[in-house]
Amino acid sequence: MLKSSLHLAACRAPRWLATLGIVTIAAACVAAPARASLIQNGNFSQTTATTTYNGVTVGTETTNANLPGWQFTGCNSSNCGFSFLATGNLATNGWYDAQDGHESFAGASPGTIPGSGNAFMSDANYSTQAIYQAVSGLNVGDTYTLAFSQAAFEQQGYAGGFTSNWAVGLGNGTFSTTNYTVQQSGTMTVPSGGATGWTQQTMTFVANAATETLFFFATASSGANPPFLLLDGVSLNDTTTAPAAAVPEPATLALTAIGLLGTIAVRRRRRA
Repeated sequence: MLKSSLHLAACRAPRWLATLGIVTIAAACVAAPARASLIQNGNFSQTTATTTYNGVTVGTETTNANLPGWQFTGCNSSNCGFSFLATGNLATNGWYDAQDGHESFAGASPGTIPGSGNAFMSDANYSTQAIYQAVSGLNVGDTYTLAFSQAAFEQQGYAGGFTSNWAVGLGNGTFSTTNYTVQQSGTMTVPSGGATGWTQQTMTFVANAATETLFFFATASSGANPPFLLLDGVSLNDTTTAPAAAVPEPATLALTAIGLLGTIAVRRRRRA
């Protein structure tokens, strides 16, 4: 009698229960979200740089103190070479040069800064210094995908144009091709007095130690007039090790069980 009652209940299972079963099972099979980037402050949104010039908050000269997570070669408390934190529309708002005490502008706008609205910028031909960050938690032998956005422009009042790249390295010790795996980003060709738009870049590196240093160094063609390179949206993710599966919550488990019962009920009904 009990068996017959169960069979009858299964045959009368509503279609919505079966649908719920299919949807629930499909949801349970969705892959776990990707792991977070290993880079700290990759969009340069964390900063204490708030210099105001002529009533407008502009990009300021960067230091280790006002750009958490990042460091600069040869940088002291007041001088990190010609490196700046850019905000807003560069062609309109420009940036503030604390060394010379004046505001400068881009010859043309490279477009809206992606992400947080901040970007790191560096003069590739004057007091150029590498910006770098120590990255921990690496799995030796794993492949890591580095992604970032780049743009470039020539400073207002100059002409000639140039080509430029970011030299990017991952390794340990003194920055060199011996200690680091170094790659070049896509070439940016800047017209005289102009700018390039933002482009997304990706490259892969293999980790040789649990903790390694990632660096960016601005480069430009010889003789270029103030060639400024822009950097934003830096992320580094392990693409060898698959993300660990998320542990379902109790409510999710209960919903999955209901879905399975609904699917079983419909199957029995079809057989009957």
